[in-house]
Amino acid sequence: MWLPIRVVAHGGHGGPWPCVATVAARLRRQRMEAARRDLADPALCGTPIHAIAARWGFPRAADFSRAHRTAYGTTPKGYRHLALHNPEEEWTHC
Repeated sequence: MWLPIRVVAHGGHGGPWPCVATVAARLRRQRMEAARRDLADPALCGTPIHAIAARWGFPRAADFSRAHRTAYGTTPKGYRHLALHNPEEEWTHC
């Protein structure tokens, strides 16, 4: 979806730049969710976490790890381990 920059910059409210942070936050959240799905995907269990992070726009592993911990309360490594070794799921080996 494309929006005119004037709409994004003014948020439709007349003030300069009020929703740019909201747009950026939404895009970051979408990238985090996509990375989280990849971390839990058994087909990608051999893909290094830093490669998944880079694929979704986080070129520095430390920044991704910090953002993941802030968003989800666990490290990417911890989340991957839980997701791939959950005894309720059919796939338990990576």
